[in-house]
Amino acid sequence: MRGQLVLQKDIDGNYQMNLQSLAKGIYAKI
Repeated sequence: MRGQLVLQKDIDGNYQMNLQSLAKGIYAKI
């Protein structure tokens, strides 16, 4: 159970990072 929580946390963290880089890419195009 604990391992799954940690994994979920990592996935959420990566998702946040991906959103940020995506947003930066969009802003760069404008």
